[in-house]
Order: sequence, then C-alpha cells, then structure tokens
Amino acid sequence: MSFQIIAARHPHDKDFPRATGINVRLSLLNGTFYSYQPYPFHQEYAGNEYIPLHDRSPNTHTGTNQLRTVIDDHVSMLFGDGHFPEVDTANAVVRKAAKDFIKDVGLVERMREAARIGSVGSVGIHLKVLQRPGGPARMFVDVHTTAFLTPEFDPYAPDTVLKVTELYKVRGERVREMGYSVPDDSLQSLWFVQRVWDDLGEWWFVPWKVEDQSRSDRPHVPVIDHDKSVTHELGFCPWVWVGGLNAEIDGPCTFEPGIEEAIQLDMLDSQIGRALKYTMDPTLLMLVPSAVPMMAAPVAGETSESEGQTPAGQGMAKTPSTVLTMDAEGDAKYLEIAGGGIEAASAYIKRQKSNLIETLHGDRVNPEEVTQGHQGAKSLEMLNASLLMHTEKLRVTYGEGALLRLLRMALKVMTSVTVTMNEEVVSVSGSWTDLALRWGDFYPLTPSDEDQTATALKSLIDTGIMSKETATKVIAGHYDIENVAEERAKVEAEQAAADLRAQAQTEHAAKIAPNKSSGLES
Repeated sequence: MSFQIIAARHPHDKDFPRATGINVRLSLLNGTFYSYQPYPFHQEYAGNEYIPLHDRSPNTHTGTNQLRTVIDDHVSMLFGDGHFPEVDTANAVVRKAAKDFIKDVGLVERMREAARIGSVGSVGIHLKVLQRPGGPARMFVDVHTTAFLTPEFDPYAPDTVLKVTELYKVRGERVREMGYSVPDDSLQSLWFVQRVWDDLGEWWFVPWKVEDQSRSDRPHVPVIDHDKSVTHELGFCPWVWVGGLNAEIDGPCTFEPGIEEAIQLDMLDSQIGRALKYTMDPTLLMLVPSAVPMMAAPVAGETSESEGQTPAGQGMAKTPSTVLTMDAEGDAKYLEIAGGGIEAASAYIKRQKSNLIETLHGDRVNPEEVTQGHQGAKSLEMLNASLLMHTEKLRVTYGEGALLRLLRMALKVMTSVTVTMNEEVVSVSGSWTDLALRWGDFYPLTPSDEDQTATALKSLIDTGIMSKETATKVIAGHYDIENVAEERAKVEAEQAAADLRAQAQTEHAAKIAPNKSSGLES
C-alpha cells in the first residue's frame, strides 16, 4: 500500500492546492489517515470481487502510532516538563513581565501544540489582544493549522510577517449562521469566507459565492465588513509564522521519510494473524472413507502392519508429514498451528519499528533494555544523540524563531496598552534588546555528573579560560538561577562578608597573641 494511493482518496480542492497536502499529513497525527479507505480490513470480498489490500483500512495502527510517538518525543524534549527555556535579560521588570505572560496565556502548552502541528511543514501562531471598552486588555495565543492561511513577508526582512490572509469555503447555511443574508436556494452553495490580519487591524470581508469568483464579465471584488472588522494599530502584524520564507511558505514535513514505512507496518501487523496460519506448520485433518486404508506413523519398538498401513476402521493415526487421518466420509481441513513462524514475524516488525525510529530521529531508549545500574545524563545523551541533534534544530526554529519573536511582540503590546496578566495590571518600560532564551540540560544531572561538572568549571576558572559569570550561566538552568548577574552579586557579597569575618578573626588573634605568650590572657 502506498501513501500516494491513500492520499489521493482524501478531499481535493483545486482552489487550495496547499490544503490537501497539509491536511493529509495532519490526519496522520490525529489518527484519521485511513478514514477514506472504502472497506474495513476484515472484508475480503464485495459481492464476487476480491478487495485488494490497498482498498482496505488496516485494523491496527502500529506504524502510524509509532510515527506519532516519535513526534511526541521531539515535542517533549523541546517544550516538555523541565525543558521549557528560561527568559534571560538584565531588565528585571521585563524578565518578570515575560514570565507572567508565559504563565497567563498558557504558553508552554501553546508552544507544544505549535511544535506538533508544525511538524507537517508550517504552523501559524496568533497573538490576540482583547480589550473591553474602557477596561484593561488581555492577551491570548492561538495556534493555527495553515491549510487555508497564506502569509506575506517583508521583502527586506523575510522573517517578518506583513500580512496573513485566511480564505476557505463553507456552505451557505453556515454563512447565514454568521449573520449574513443568504437566499434559501443558496444554502447548499459554496461560499468564500476571507479574513486578513495586518499591522493595522483584523479585517473581515463579506462572504461571496464561489461561482462569482470565476465570472469573466464581472469578477468579484472582496468588500470589507466594517462591523466585524477590528482596528488595533499595534504597528506590527501579530502573527508568527513557522515554516518556509517568501514563496516557500511551507518547510519540509519532519516525519515525511517515515510515512511509507509506517503504512507498511500498519498493513503488516493487520495481516500477521492471517499470515501466521499459512506459515506456522499447520496440521491437516483428513477424514478418510472406510474403504481407504489409513497411513499410520510407526511407533518406536513396534512393527507396523503391511508396511505402515492400518486396516480400515481402526481409529486415528498421525503421520510424520503432519497429516492426521481418521476413518469417516472424505474431507480435509487445517486443525491446528504449531506457532513456529511467529518469532520471524515478530522479529521483522521489531526491526521495522527500529528502522522507523532511527529514520525519524526518535527516542532509542527501550525501558525493557535499560540496565538497572547508573544511567548518567551524558550516557543518555550519547544514546539519544540523533534525537537530541534534531531537538537542537527545533530549538532554533521554535525557540529563537518563534517563541522569542512572540515574547517581543507581547512586550511591545505591554508598552503601549494597559494589560492585565494573572489578575494584575502590568506595564513595561526600558529596553529588552538583550532578551534571550536559556535552555537547560536535556537530562537532569546525577550527583556524579554534578561533581564532574563542578570540577571542570573550577579548572577552567582557575586557569583563566572561563569567567565565574560564564560558569554560572552554564549551570543556571539546572540550579534554577533566574538572573546570573544577581546571583553573582549575591556570591560576591557573601564572599566579601566572609573575608571581613576572617580579617576580624585574624586581627583579634593578633591582639591576644602577646597576652598568651606572657600568660596574661584575658
């Protein structure tokens, strides 16, 4: 079964050439990829015609489930518990505001969703600013699939979105539900719905019939619906686009190399029950008429009659060729299977799953094979080197390319609009040009790892290769050090206090030393 055969059965629309490819790959993530297969797997015939395998939906999803597991592994290593980056800046007000924003909008979960959806090639992240008349504003973050979204980038800054256009089709009855006037005879007709975001606002357009789009005598010109449209004048388009740039708005699908193998695994695992019956040494039961003599297997130490033949009507016998014969009217059927072929089938599936994980840079740690002994962080990093290298790429794409850009947008909003976050009014001032993300270790350090790290950092500091501040930055994520400069100031203050105590003790010892020598200690 081929991916292209199944994908061709999914809905296609000539007006949205990108949508089919994106939606088909999204269906692999949400488990609906086989929804358009004509027949269930157990149905072999439609009338008198045999149903080929490529027309059936597999009854097990071993491969596609494994594919989703690998994507979840990537997302977990990127934005999972303990892996979300810390915000780093010298401006304490900005740092707190950024952390409040992350908590208030549930950005950890939103970024996980974005990384999972974005694995198909692109994802859109929308920063919404909602404000009641006369009240403070609140910010929200929405994650969108991009099948019906088209970005426009700044030609002089190709990583900056100037405009995002949403265009899709709905039935006329849905247009009526949106509050527009639709004739009764057009309720089942297809209509275009369009919305545009730019640096000034969110613009809705009055829906129009699809058939009006292609009229040569009077081409349709979209009309802005000012009642639904909203002007925000933020000065920037509140969207972050993760994918390609300029004309190539979609990047590569990260799980594309494993799709064919995943489908093959689904079909193989669905077939394995039937395949075992034909490959695992079945015993054949033959019901032989009484007039036909039955072949009996020779028994050790005994001599069979008539060179191994038993007179008719004397019961049941099994030959060395796994044929079981009985005295009855003629018939034959498979009676049992020995089970010898299941090892080969299981080994093949296991090998294919391993190949799929390796192809997609998945987690290679098998809980059943992990030893009971010490598993240090560095050992796990070496074992999962492929997974971590891929996650490093995702950190650039979704960290510096998406999360950091979204944080800067939110901070710009806080400087111009009164914002409420976590039920507190927040205002931001000052500069955040040094805003950065600080990523932690992929695996928590063990006490042994901590000792080795401390020794190595001390050696680098003592030899003048690394400063104490840089060494603190290296371990900041693991020890939850929010601000390196403040931590260094605390350390220096404690060291200065310790030096003063040591100096005072030395001076006190010097004063009483003469008295001790003369025996007049006070």
